[in-house]
Amino acid sequence: MADLKNIITSGSRIMYDNLKNHIDHTSMTEFTSQITHPFLVGKELYEGEIKHSDDGEVAQDTMKFNAADIRKELLTEQEKTRASFIIESDKKFSVSKTGISSAIFILRKKDFSEDASNVFTIGRNANNDIVIPDYSISKFHATITMFHGRYFIEDLGSTNGIKVNDNQIGVNTKVQLSLNASVAFGRIVFFFSPQLKLYRALKTVKS
Repeated sequence: MADLKNIITSGSRIMYDNLKNHIDHTSMTEFTSQITHPFLVGKELYEGEIKHSDDGEVAQDTMKFNAADIRKELLTEQEKTRASFIIESDKKFSVSKTGISSAIFILRKKDFSEDASNVFTIGRNANNDIVIPDYSISKFHATITMFHGRYFIEDLGSTNGIKVNDNQIGVNTKVQLSLNASVAFGRIVFFFSPQLKLYRALKTVKS
């Protein structure tokens, strides 16, 4: 069985091509045994390939985002080398798999973390469990907490806030995050995708 850990970055991101290749060589049972939590899937990728698939540390301060800049993405150096690589998923939809709007993040604790195992920190700072390298993301933006099989998101006082299904949530207030819900950290929108949904979607996409 292929080891999923080998394709996850220190910031809990999985590059699209690596995950697609992993899924192509992994059974559904093996995949679900490796993954215990839903994924955060970038809006562009989710709506382009995931939604209908199964039928049914930066030193500067956080910048306030502007609507005019909503399509701009700040890429890591690794991503910049791949930014021009476009993959055609089908005749109706074409999407770059390198930008933040197409990113896939896994809920997992950093190695040797001393924090609670059911709390996942999200932000721009490299010390977070999930590191989103974008200036609209605060250094310590949010947490997602698993409690009795449910997931709750909390805004830690971020500059640009959090919206769940387009509804702004209050600071330091835990809001339940249901499967397939949209969650916007500032200008960056993700969907809380179930493991099986992501597996089935990428399994059907031709390489």
